[in-house]
Amino acid sequence: MSTYITEGIVLKYYPYRDFDRIFTIYTKEHGKIDVIGKGTGKLLSKLAGHLEPYTVSKLMVADGRRWDVLTQSITLDAFSTLKTTLSGLACAGVIAEAVDLLTKSGFEDYAVYTHIHQAFDALNNDSDHPPMLIYHVIWKLMALLGFAPHVTACVRCKTELSGAQAQASFFHFIEAGFVCNECMKEGVSAVMWPTSREGLETLHFLMTAPLAIWRKRDTLSPEDRGIARLILHYYQYCLGDAVIPRSILFHRAVFSPVVH
Repeated sequence: MSTYITEGIVLKYYPYRDFDRIFTIYTKEHGKIDVIGKGTGKLLSKLAGHLEPYTVSKLMVADGRRWDVLTQSITLDAFSTLKTTLSGLACAGVIAEAVDLLTKSGFEDYAVYTHIHQAFDALNNDSDHPPMLIYHVIWKLMALLGFAPHVTACVRCKTELSGAQAQASFFHFIEAGFVCNECMKEGVSAVMWPTSREGLETLHFLMTAPLAIWRKRDTLSPEDRGIARLILHYYQYCLGDAVIPRSILFHRAVFSPVVH
């Protein structure tokens, strides 16, 4: 039986049979993997303490028939501070669920791994847990995975939307992009979301901006709220109506009425 060693961030686990658990882990070298930890449901399990959700661990994994098998693990970063508050757990849950829902198993993406690690690190180092942070994380994650739209030009006529002459535009969910004023004259539908010039520039900025920009900001401007709602609705649109990101509901309950 061949084995491999990897570093990964535990996204979630669920019980399997009497004392086993199935772990979903986003790894540096192999992308998202599902592995079985035999006996990790027992109180005295040596592995379980290193496999808590939102923990970075070094893992030894053996090839298996249905699931690969965890044989060893050691904690590299427990992100213990974020786990001491309800707001930290709410934000971490949203991020972990977004990664799980938007990625496929077995596709290595070091940029995604780095982004997830930075997101948990930002949560762990900022006890205020800025409510806008998770929307920034989701938007940047979608950009890395190819879901986020182009924000610099109209999806219909290709007119540039940036610069001093740019005006308000509409985001079109079905066409996955922004529509300029001229193209909007064809009619506005229910799948179009109004966006100001400043909002458009912010969305473009967030694709590459460091997560630390939200540090010490515990309130949101009306512009921030509009951007958060657009990101959330587009995230749900990408997932489809059949998939409900349940951690968002918990996050809303914790941070309400900051963002709706």
